[in-house]
Amino acid sequence: RDGAIRIYKEEASQDEEYVIDSHIMLGPSLLGRGMHNGTLDEMTGVVALGSDSVTWELSSAESHQSAATATARATGSFIAGANRKARPRISGHAFALKIKSIGKWSMEQIKCVRTIRGKQRL
Repeated sequence: RDGAIRIYKEEASQDEEYVIDSHIMLGPSLLGRGMHNGTLDEMTGVVALGSDSVTWELSSAESHQSAATATARATGSFIAGANRKARPRISGHAFALKIKSIGKWSMEQIKCVRTIRGKQRL
């Protein structure tokens, strides 16, 4: 305890001298269907107006659990408003999307286009 009085502020982007970073993990979700693998061909994001930019990371693997902890296979960023189409072309059975920022942000929409590929090899 240092005796300082602290007040919660919704608009705060740092805690004293420390920048507040945030992230969310979406998924893991199927890339394929049933026992088939798939490819994530396109991804489009809409970030709320007035938000700071966000960075995204996509990982994929042959199982849901592995996709959640796998190393990113594609990365990029979104700025406030509608963004251009990203073409990550990652493949596997499942994928996870991590979105992060050191600023204040809000996602409005993420659209993904996937293609079903061959049978999953176990």
